[in-house]
Amino acid sequence: MKKRVLLATFTSVALLVIVSTTCFSPVLANSTYTDYTYLGSAFNIALPGQPAIHFNVLHFYKGDHAIGDALELYTILWGPVAIYADNPEILNWWKAAFAGLPTVYKLVGALQLQVCKIDKTIFAYWTVPINAPSETWYGQYTSPAVSLPPSFVWIKGYGNGGTDSVTQTLPSGWTWTENSDYYEASFTFVCPQLKYVAQGQGAPSFVMMDTIISSPP
Repeated sequence: MKKRVLLATFTSVALLVIVSTTCFSPVLANSTYTDYTYLGSAFNIALPGQPAIHFNVLHFYKGDHAIGDALELYTILWGPVAIYADNPEILNWWKAAFAGLPTVYKLVGALQLQVCKIDKTIFAYWTVPINAPSETWYGQYTSPAVSLPPSFVWIKGYGNGGTDSVTQTLPSGWTWTENSDYYEASFTFVCPQLKYVAQGQGAPSFVMMDTIISSPP
């Protein structure tokens, strides 16, 4: 059984749809939210002069939080180094979940980040660089500085897929549970500015259901 690990232990490719029920932070405490989200991931991107990265592109298409798009950027295994989104409610979603981590959060315009899905294929582009400085994590791990230029990616799921369930405790103390359906996927990533193309396949892509985030007791 293949697992999706929230804090990024992937090494290749992915694509997903999430249904999430959430309880949030001091501001949003004692409330429950449901969000429907699909997500695609690309892994082991080695841009010239940059550390190896992977990123997730997401679209919130229905639920208690406003509709919008987001991009999570990773260079290490312990959390997203940057999250860009076109809706402040979506950024607050992550700020609550990843409280205590040195993640960069930035609000962008709706036309600066776009994510869409047709059947099992996700397409995304962004017209602003996704930047994160070097940071220290948990007092001992250092993430390198990174800049992902404007680029686009498409991620194509294939096959009959499978099911999975993952439960994790986030650094904020909340529990995140994902009961999921997923597909295998291939991806193509293009960065016109650097004339760089990357392709990969073989890791799970996902159609996710019943994702639950709850605050600690």
